[in-house]
Amino acid sequence: MVVTWIVGVQGVASGFATASFLRGGAIASADPLSRGASGEPLEYLVVVYASAERLSLAEAYATAFPLAIAAVLLSGMLVLASGLALAGRRGAQSFALQAIAANAGLAVLSYVLLEPVRAGAVAAALDAARNVTLAPTEVAFASPTFWLWLGRVRLYVGELAVLGAAAIAVTRPRARTYFRAAAEAIEQAEEP
Repeated sequence: MVVTWIVGVQGVASGFATASFLRGGAIASADPLSRGASGEPLEYLVVVYASAERLSLAEAYATAFPLAIAAVLLSGMLVLASGLALAGRRGAQSFALQAIAANAGLAVLSYVLLEPVRAGAVAAALDAARNVTLAPTEVAFASPTFWLWLGRVRLYVGELAVLGAAAIAVTRPRARTYFRAAAEAIEQAEEP
């Protein structure tokens, strides 16, 4: 539950940063060199991708802003559920499972609805890759497959795998025993 708490806090921070960026209306420079990229081709491509992703996100304001607010709210729910579960509160296990499922659903929904954002970032990275000299070991970064899989790995490993592992951990017999024992201890402590 500590990991889900950390994931929740990260989700709140990320959602808030995205909502603030979108609400502020200030678009950062798309020039990678002004955004801190050195002369290294890989660093340049990463900065181009990130800059283009931000620009595309701003263009998809009508979709991205509500998703960012939903991320703040559902990640906050995950933080609360994790805290309650760690404290051994009654009903915390089912609440934690609901929060995990809601966050997983939002991750998939965001992935599907923000496909144009990823497409714009991939196109920018591929355009930039044509303009730099890549070493033979870096040629994969000029492939659209690499950039498309970057978003998929972020979804599968960074979000769904962590939430899935948390759901499995919460439903294990040892966890159920912990939740039962913690709830009984709290009830006994509250009795006069």
